[in-house]
Amino acid sequence: MQKLRELEYNALKYAVVARKYIDIARSLKTTPSYVSKLITGLERKGIKIYGKFDYASIGLIEYLMLLPFSQDIMEKTYHT
Repeated sequence: MQKLRELEYNALKYAVVARKYIDIARSLKTTPSYVSKLITGLERKGIKIYGKFDYASIGLIEYLMLLPFSQDIMEKTYHT
């Protein structure tokens, strides 16, 4: 098992709250392109980064609505 460099560890730490590479880059005081290369390197080492959007953190609620199918709605949606 390979050890993470301090910069790689910090990139993972900041990725938890970051929305874009630029956010991680600002935290690490580096460029977004370097962060991209860093993340790609981590993926080659077997570390995968997945994100999930948290609607509740911005005051939204996710709903699943089951509605009867209507051809009219489909036509209006896709032919406008």
